Amino acid sequence: MTVWGGLTKESKHAGVAPFLEIEKMAETAVAQHVFLDRPLEFIAAAMSALADTTMDFMRRDLKQAETYRKQGFEMLWAGVTRKK
Repeated sequence: MTVWGGLTKESKHAGVAPFLEIEKMAETAVAQHVFLDRPLEFIAAAMSALADTTMDFMRRDLKQAETYRKQGFEMLWAGVTRKK
């Protein structure tokens, strides 16, 4: 969709708005030393790839969808947070 020229400015703004809030939350988590100090672009790309993979597995096996959802989050959280 990002390469399609038919999206209006308003549509693009509406689509990006939720991600700006996530970016602010990630910046705060890095500043508070909750997240590992990694480039936010790297964290975002990893989150996106893991989300895509998790949803793909959820679609493939609906009976195990909830398990994949939980495991996907656990993998993400373990990958971005500091160890205590």
